[in-house]
Amino acid sequence: MNKSIKKQLSGTALSQVKRWDLLMKETLSFLQTNKSLVRSIFMKMQLISFILCFCLMQVVAKSNAQTFNIKGDNLKLSQIFDQISEQGNYDILYNSKDISKASPVSINMSNVSLETLLKSTLKNQPFEYQIKNKTIVIKAVDELDVQQRISGRILDENGKPLAGAGISAIGSNIQTASDQDGYFQLANVPSSVKKLQITYVGMEKLILNIQADMGRIIMRSSSSELDEVMIHTGYQSLPKERSTGAFDVISGKRLEGKLQTNVLERLEGMAPGLMLINGKDTGGDALTIRGVSTLFGTARPLIVVDNFPIEGDINSINPNDVASISVLKDAAAASIWGARAANGVIVITTKRGSKGTAQFQYSNSFQFEAKPNIDYLNRLGAAEDIAIESLLVPRTAQFEQNTRLRGREVSKFTQLLMDSLTGRISVDDFNKQVNWLSKQDNSQQIKDLLMQGAFLQNHSLALNGASDRFRYYSSLNFTDRRGSNLKERSKNYSVFLKTSVDLTSKLQFAISSNFTFGNGTQAPVQALDIFRLKPYDLLQDDQGNPLAMNRAAGSSGQSSSNIYSINQRKAWGLDDESYFPLLEMDRTDITNRNSSNRIQAELVYKLESGIGFNVSYQLEKGNSYLRNYAHPNQANLVKQINDYVTPILGNNNEVMVNPDGTLLTPIFNIPQGGKLDETRLDYNSHVIRGWMDFNKTFQDHQISAILGLENQQVKSSGSQLTKYGYDDNSLNFIQLDHQRLQEVTPILQTLTGVRTEFSVSDAFRYTENRFVSAFANASYTYKSKYTYSGSIRMDQTNLFGTDKKYRYAPMWSSGLSWNLAKEDFIKDIPTINEFKIRATYGINGNIPKNSGPFMIAEAGINYLSFLPSLLVTTPRNDGLRWERTAVTNIGLDLTLFDYRVRFKGDYYLRRSSDLLGDEQINPTYGFESAQLNTASMNNDGFELQLTTQNIKNKDFGWTSTLMFAQNRNKITKVHQGTRFSNPRAIAAGSPFFEGKPYGALYSFRYGGLSPDKGQLQVLNERGEIEPNQLSSNLELAYYSGNRRPISNGAIGNNFRYKSFELDFMFVFYLGHLMRQNMPDALFGIYSMDGRLADAWKKPGDEANTIIPNVVLDNANYYTYTYYRNFLDVNVFDADYAKLRELILTYNLPIEVLGKQRTIKSLQINLQGRNLWTLRKNKEGIDPESFSGGARTLPVSPTYAFGLNLTF
Repeated sequence: MNKSIKKQLSGTALSQVKRWDLLMKETLSFLQTNKSLVRSIFMKMQLISFILCFCLMQVVAKSNAQTFNIKGDNLKLSQIFDQISEQGNYDILYNSKDISKASPVSINMSNVSLETLLKSTLKNQPFEYQIKNKTIVIKAVDELDVQQRISGRILDENGKPLAGAGISAIGSNIQTASDQDGYFQLANVPSSVKKLQITYVGMEKLILNIQADMGRIIMRSSSSELDEVMIHTGYQSLPKERSTGAFDVISGKRLEGKLQTNVLERLEGMAPGLMLINGKDTGGDALTIRGVSTLFGTARPLIVVDNFPIEGDINSINPNDVASISVLKDAAAASIWGARAANGVIVITTKRGSKGTAQFQYSNSFQFEAKPNIDYLNRLGAAEDIAIESLLVPRTAQFEQNTRLRGREVSKFTQLLMDSLTGRISVDDFNKQVNWLSKQDNSQQIKDLLMQGAFLQNHSLALNGASDRFRYYSSLNFTDRRGSNLKERSKNYSVFLKTSVDLTSKLQFAISSNFTFGNGTQAPVQALDIFRLKPYDLLQDDQGNPLAMNRAAGSSGQSSSNIYSINQRKAWGLDDESYFPLLEMDRTDITNRNSSNRIQAELVYKLESGIGFNVSYQLEKGNSYLRNYAHPNQANLVKQINDYVTPILGNNNEVMVNPDGTLLTPIFNIPQGGKLDETRLDYNSHVIRGWMDFNKTFQDHQISAILGLENQQVKSSGSQLTKYGYDDNSLNFIQLDHQRLQEVTPILQTLTGVRTEFSVSDAFRYTENRFVSAFANASYTYKSKYTYSGSIRMDQTNLFGTDKKYRYAPMWSSGLSWNLAKEDFIKDIPTINEFKIRATYGINGNIPKNSGPFMIAEAGINYLSFLPSLLVTTPRNDGLRWERTAVTNIGLDLTLFDYRVRFKGDYYLRRSSDLLGDEQINPTYGFESAQLNTASMNNDGFELQLTTQNIKNKDFGWTSTLMFAQNRNKITKVHQGTRFSNPRAIAAGSPFFEGKPYGALYSFRYGGLSPDKGQLQVLNERGEIEPNQLSSNLELAYYSGNRRPISNGAIGNNFRYKSFELDFMFVFYLGHLMRQNMPDALFGIYSMDGRLADAWKKPGDEANTIIPNVVLDNANYYTYTYYRNFLDVNVFDADYAKLRELILTYNLPIEVLGKQRTIKSLQINLQGRNLWTLRKNKEGIDPESFSGGARTLPVSPTYAFGLNLTF
């Protein structure tokens, strides 16, 4: 049977474009006029996507399972093809004349696949076949030019089968891919073809001489990404050799061995120019690409997942699902994202199904951390603490009286001292108890009773497969994390489904869904908070009974309390507000839950002329919920209730009591019972995008272009509510009378009768941002040597001002690249494999969100009238526009010595203008200053990456990688805001000054200690001792350096020996400074800094110490109080390097697995993280465990083991 199929394209390509443009306009109009209907439809897409994904996967299974039954002797090929067509509904195209000459075939096959049947039918026949969708093409091959079929097996250097490796016969169109076990076959290869090419992402390309039996073919890991790797911009995918921009592509294989559950944290040390402060994605400016280019706007790069920006939590992305990550750094690479691309773009592409039968992959990891070493915090011991406090506590009756009157919190030592001075205890008892206190240390109790070793376990199961028409990938992921504080735990679950189907040879539909949900509990008592208290404050006695601690009350708007005020209230019959840390663990329940859901759908239509049309859509919905329930006996709640009790007063305003001393009919203005705090956040966003693309190659010319429209809307809403008198069983609560609370005379709150404001925490918020964009991108390549690229995008948003001249300025880029390696004068040089020069220029944008075209106000309750009110916080800004960053980039890519040496370098200039900055305005508008688009900033830097294969043979390999990046930032224009009108504000804050960088550190000049009393001295700009006074002289504070690292990078090495691999990576951060606070000596409840042991004690000590006398001379009050924490003598070099990762991997050899076909590969790994730190400072401070001028809990080493199993 000879079938022919003819299809005619209706209309011309131009008419298709016009119809497409009309369709997009009608679609957008429909969405705007039928918002409620559209919203209802899309809310149901979550369930539909689940059902559709599973149905498509079932179709895949059914398609893969289709079998054929053919029996007969001496059958003609045409007869066999007829039966195949009838049983499988296939169209079979062939030349009848050629088929009639074929030898007859005797066949007896039942329940076999199509490929098995065709291979058997055409065995030793001068024909080859191709299957495309439901069409089979049979082609004749000259009998004199046919050889035996080629077969073999593709493995990596550890013997692991490589599924999906590309195998092609050079000089022909014959190609295939390896199956899930690494096997492949090529039939009827012409004898004129002598070479076979094998490629696999992340592996070195192989070109081999053809043999009938190729045997086991071992592929080696590439030291860098291969030429064939694709750069994903979020709108299109481009081959590396046709790009002009600055980018880095990190394959999923390179991310596999890392421990972090946040996929962005796995990028540290993987891309030069990407900086992750302390290795943690904590938000704000912690993660940056090529520095910070804004003062008040968003500094974080745009995060794109499967071609769409992600608005939800990045932790919803399972790192095991990531196929590759493209980091776009310059204008040419990122400008397609327009007004959101100034900070760079990180494009995450998830995995899709691999061709072949269904394959499962299971992986797990178990991570362990020791309890943090709290001794790193450098706290004074109990004896030294008591010795210093004894010098500070006033030994007067007035002090004791004021302590009782004001309820001031005091330490146990001070309490004993007052009891001794007033005769409540004897001197011997005082000495005996103080001696006992001086020998105590609560460190071990804190470790044993409030801390635990952190632990994390992760389990991931993935299923993937594909046929000619279908691809599917799905995964389940579970993460269980336990923190270092007791009751600190979280669990997260995620489901990911991704599938695509070729509806016709030209029409493809794809859909994916990602659903993540989690819950957790937080620690009611933080170990660090308790450690900050006195070292002799024990958690329990020798019998295990909980002990109370003196501490400041925890709730805002409360006064402090001590043992005297607590006992007085107990005598009045009020509840005990003593703070027992061990009991508080069960008196507060802090829980949270969250969910993040994302659905994407795409419809692609391709024409034979190289023109394609694409419509894609993303819907994101998520929420978070934080619940803090205080039981009725929680210390903070009890104190707050007691503070607002109104007693009956006598004629002389004395508190009236019953005969037993309890209050006479007290009025509880805050109801007794529990307290519930709830915080809720919901968000949803949708993006619809449509574009036309054109890809054409003819002779020496390659053209790619896209043109499209995009509409995005992001909404978020939240609420915060507090309910008193709450019962967790009946869910009842008592409504507060806030006005009455403001009028209550708080006689019991502080015995002085001073009222503290009762805060109103109830609040609601709502934001909505809308974007409409038009974009275009094009590139042209000539002879694979010269490439030009251009991009333009115009964004409109409700965030911009109303002035039209600022609303239509486009973002654009232009770039050139020259592939010198293909030039005749270089291509014959054997040592040069790749040599490309790149140059780009363009303008990207950043959308500010802390100003608006209209006045911005906060709703609240007026503290005088107790009525609803609005506080205008930001004036109207008609000229508000996006911040612009012009980027110039020059790059070089060089590969030498058979790809064993790879170098990449980039130099860039970033010029940011129209930045939001503080500016003085007409005060008659009601504001002295406002944030306007008047500031500017420069970022200049370079990036280097060098990878070398030092040793490369069958059993042993050694690869080294060095990454280094430097960024120098300078603010070129900014107005000095009123917030920094005095030197202390400058030194204490993060000021912006012209000529200085973002993150500048300002300090006061240390003038030594006074020789007579050991008091602090500060120098002015002339080197003279500054008088003890408040000064407005801004020159007192001078620029000390940059808080942010100027340079960062990584050094990595990979050693391979047979089935073992050892990887280690050092990361380093250079060129920045930090500053310690001067240790403070104050009597009270808090412990003291260990550096006070070296404090000045007598004349002459000033030559050997910088720590002032613990006894403050009132004549030095201002110098000590206002300047002591900002002295240059406490500035230290924060440069450091850290052994971030050490990974040992064992891949079970394929020979050990034997002939069984169930287990395809097994990998076992042992890992260590943060194992060693090399620091430049002499203070012994780890810069990653330092914040706010003080040490924080140290980073503990992490140890882990896990396995990866494919079956």
